Amino acid sequence: MEEIFKKHPVYTDYEGGNLGTIRSLRRMNPKIMRPSTSPKGYKYFNCAGKTMLVHRFIYECFNGVIPDGYEIDHIDGNPADNSLENLRAVSHRVNINNPITIKHFKEARNNIDKIRVGTYNLENSIITIYPSYREAERVLGVSRETFIRMIEEGLSKPKTPITELAGLYVFPCDISDFNI
Repeated sequence: MEEIFKKHPVYTDYEGGNLGTIRSLRRMNPKIMRPSTSPKGYKYFNCAGKTMLVHRFIYECFNGVIPDGYEIDHIDGNPADNSLENLRAVSHRVNINNPITIKHFKEARNNIDKIRVGTYNLENSIITIYPSYREAERVLGVSRETFIRMIEEGLSKPKTPITELAGLYVFPCDISDFNI
């Protein structure tokens, strides 16, 4: 399928394609933009000095400016799929009640029991590995919300601390991360 491009109604130096591609028209030859990815999986790019979410940009290229009070829903629940057929303008209530989004959120919450948690000192030496967030929560006093946030952010930075407790750094971990 060949991608169809349309200019954005406000940022006319840029085009969005129905398959989710963004092009800059600021040069002689159109340049395909390479968007970055947020911790939650949403694509974004710099458009005329402003950070734009790709899904909103693509939707607006084909449907005009998004009306007040509406959000763009990824129908399949995948924030990386910015194809026009996967996007729709809906109210916040409809967006959060998308059955696929609810299913992904429940799966993330159910998988939290399977994530091991490790603590390190400043020399990056392992102190303790807890078999689950529940055990780490009990011993360390880290809240359930902290661990859920860690899952929702996709464990995208496995050696980045999620919190600091009395000089110890708490990480999501896999036993294979350690030389034990």
